[in-house]
Amino acid sequence: MSILILLYSAYYYGGLYQIPYLKTIGQLIFFIMIIYIVIKKYIFNKYISLSFIVFFYLFLAFWTISTSPHPHVDTIIVLKEAPFKFLQGINPYNTTYTRVYSNILPNYYNYLPFSILFFLPFDLLFQDPRYALLITNFLSFLLLFKMVQNTYKKRALLPVSLILFLPGSFYMIEHAYLDQVVFFFFILSIFCLKKSYKTFYLILSLFFSFKQNLILLFPYFINIKHIKKYYFYILSPFVLIFPFLFWNPSAFIKNVVSSLKPEQITSPINSSLTVPTFIINSLQITWNIKPNVYMTCFFIFVLLYIYVLFKKNVSISQKTILIIFISYFFSYHAFFNSYFLVGLFIVYDFIKTEFIPSELKKQLP
Repeated sequence: MSILILLYSAYYYGGLYQIPYLKTIGQLIFFIMIIYIVIKKYIFNKYISLSFIVFFYLFLAFWTISTSPHPHVDTIIVLKEAPFKFLQGINPYNTTYTRVYSNILPNYYNYLPFSILFFLPFDLLFQDPRYALLITNFLSFLLLFKMVQNTYKKRALLPVSLILFLPGSFYMIEHAYLDQVVFFFFILSIFCLKKSYKTFYLILSLFFSFKQNLILLFPYFINIKHIKKYYFYILSPFVLIFPFLFWNPSAFIKNVVSSLKPEQITSPINSSLTVPTFIINSLQITWNIKPNVYMTCFFIFVLLYIYVLFKKNVSISQKTILIIFISYFFSYHAFFNSYFLVGLFIVYDFIKTEFIPSELKKQLP
């Protein structure tokens, strides 16, 4: 199965803005890697080494960034400019960024405040926020592989490498979508779980400190018995919200809470991969009826959310997969990157089930 996924990934390798012939070279290198894996695994009956996987991932990741130096993507611009504006004393939630799309005024920053601090060192060091995704994705792979039981190391390497090579992973890097960064903090938190709950909750709270919709997962991960004991570690990163909220309340609320309403044009909502969009486009529904579609889908989501919340004999990681999926599937705003995070959690759940020691597995979400 891993080989089939890798083949699919290689076929769809690359971003939208890579230099075409260099993108083709990257794709050929990806296929050469897979051919080598197949020959070594199925002809010589030998396992692939960790250094082999690391080398090809780093090569393809750096290749993707270097061959797509100026992608036409607003995410990269805001993640690059917001930290520097903050250093200059300019409110990132109340400013204008470099224009990317001619019909959209770039006066929005839709992520939570911790993202500004997180990307600051990468912008200072590399002048490009995409290196943050390259590095965090690589670290997620290493941490998850380190959690694998020693007797399974060789057999688990290829499945764990899907963290690096999921279909569209290099497209995610090119566009600087945050889902790989978010997933890294989840993996880092569970890696630290065996050390202390304090560290676990502190890092897990950073997992919730990038994208607003992830708060839906909060009830699944926070043990009620632990709230009183570890409340400082659970809530401390959220303190970052208040300085920006007090700096300019209306600007912060506009950017973080109401910026992605259906009537906004900061993203192509009419092309989103969701149930409401499918219904609206298929039936050619007029604007005055659209709110009814959105509300109906929202009601369905709430029912499913409650059902999953109280569903027994389902692991937290499996509930996470379901909640992230339905939260996007029945919303009005979701694209490929939204579902990519679901794919990462599916890989994690599989690795946890098949290769992580049972004594550690019992502790993991």
